[in-house]
Amino acid sequence: RQIQCSVGRMTQTTCTFTPLFGDGSFQLNGPDIAVRLIIDGSGGSLFEVISAERRVPVGGAYIRNPRDRACWITTTDGPSPICAR
Repeated sequence: RQIQCSVGRMTQTTCTFTPLFGDGSFQLNGPDIAVRLIIDGSGGSLFEVISAERRVPVGGAYIRNPRDRACWITTTDGPSPICAR
């Protein structure tokens, strides 16, 4: 489905939101955006999607932002926040 998304300091744009695995994981595809947030327990890991078979880890551990539940944040390396509205 089409949503508004942003990754790090990028301007909010229209993206395709694809839920994955039924556990809260998702993929975002849009102009200059191709990322996958994989949920593991209460946190997640971010991957850049290079091709259908290739994904590269981008940053540290991500958690849902308690102030804005549409966004995921990290306190380590990696773009933050990842927002899907």
